[in-house]
Amino acid sequence: MSLLFSACNSREEDPEELILSIPSDPISLDPLFSTDLSSRTLGKFLYPFLFQKTSDGKEDDPLVESFQLKGSGEVRSLRLKLKTHLLTNGEELRARHVKESLDRLVNTPGPRRNQYSFLKGTTVIGEKEIELKITGGLRQAVDALSLPPSAIVCCKQNESDPLDAESFETLEKNNISPIPKAGRYVLKEWKKNNYLLLEKNPHFHGNLPKKIRLRILASASTGVFLFSKGRMDLMRLPNFLLKNPNLKKENLYFRKGSGVQYIAIQAKEPCFDLNFRKAINAAIDPNLVIQKLLEGNADPTFGSVPQGTVSETTRQEILNKNSEIGAVSGHSKILAIEYLKKSSCYPKILEREIDFRMRGDEENSANGLALAGFLKEIGLKIKIRPLEKAILYKENAEGKGDLTLLFWYADLPGAWNFIDPLFSGKDKGNGGNRAHYENSELEILFSKTRKSDSLNLESETSKALQILLKEYPWVFLWSPYETFLISERAKRYSNLAEFL
Repeated sequence: MSLLFSACNSREEDPEELILSIPSDPISLDPLFSTDLSSRTLGKFLYPFLFQKTSDGKEDDPLVESFQLKGSGEVRSLRLKLKTHLLTNGEELRARHVKESLDRLVNTPGPRRNQYSFLKGTTVIGEKEIELKITGGLRQAVDALSLPPSAIVCCKQNESDPLDAESFETLEKNNISPIPKAGRYVLKEWKKNNYLLLEKNPHFHGNLPKKIRLRILASASTGVFLFSKGRMDLMRLPNFLLKNPNLKKENLYFRKGSGVQYIAIQAKEPCFDLNFRKAINAAIDPNLVIQKLLEGNADPTFGSVPQGTVSETTRQEILNKNSEIGAVSGHSKILAIEYLKKSSCYPKILEREIDFRMRGDEENSANGLALAGFLKEIGLKIKIRPLEKAILYKENAEGKGDLTLLFWYADLPGAWNFIDPLFSGKDKGNGGNRAHYENSELEILFSKTRKSDSLNLESETSKALQILLKEYPWVFLWSPYETFLISERAKRYSNLAEFL
């Protein structure tokens, strides 16, 4: 800790540099392997996207100026016309650069590669026009090309060179012989477990600071201390720190509905049958945790989706078709025990130690402890296992852990992005489906939706939620308000919080 503060104080303050906080070193700076929050945060700074939207659904400086879907049959043509976009050397991003990046996306094995199996070929048809051969629907293509893996990686020094994303290994090589980059920022320095320094693309004229230092802080309390000393400009703030007397209301910024916290129930475990899953959903009262631990800064989810992402009409239709939803969401200990007694492994399940995993930071550990308390009240033995993030994700992908407390931050707005890929049989583990759950009705629905050209998925969302609120593959918890601590300097950049 003293090293952190001495390093902070020894650096001369740069008026053109803003300091932001991320919770850990990114697992990878390669968009193909960006499965954690820190990696995805860096990706927004370092790479442009063909299609891009803010959390409220507005366009956010996408590369595509216009697009046109042509043809019929199984494989169709999606033609993209690119905007003028300047690389760090002042040259324009060309269609050939986009082709190289998309070919890399399709041909490189990665955790979300399956999501891009619809992309069957790319052809440059002009300096700023490219044709994509796609199967499936327009909506699937546009959404997938807005997600982190599809970020445009650029460029190659020589035609024969491989196309490399930013990385710790390539940083030194880039500083010796700079390769043109396409993002709003370029990585200039990375001191692991300390910070990453980004410098703005000199040819990007958007309202963003010239330099950004992303300080790696596992402890949010340390971030608040640094903020009080003028050494932090923007950071996520966990709810348990909102009572800090040094915080001022004018330095708080709230954003709703971008993510959900849930407990993934290991679908491969035969003892975790439907009655067991209903039992633990009935036992846990999210409202109580929201009031007591989260300071009221969250809303209970409706199934897997945040409130507000489905209409009240759709919500009522689902509730009217399944009266049991209301009973389970009433969170009755008596009802929970009744369900538990009907489960296939009762009463032996009471003797088994259930492995409950979570991130080892302060907030997740506190939430996990409270949630475990509800399960102990219905007679279950719970082993709380806080883990370092990379280990948690790696072992979850391997199918380890009985119950896992997790966050999902949707890359795109809309309820469907809290359904697919989170319950897709093709995306188990690192692909997003952390419960390793699969349902044949949902798979048919996913297949149909991925072939749709419609951008309105309310009907499909309703059908999916009916299945999920019948099956309970998760313990459905809450959608936290994202709370940010923001300095007066950072307020000059209105979209900066969108990056965190």
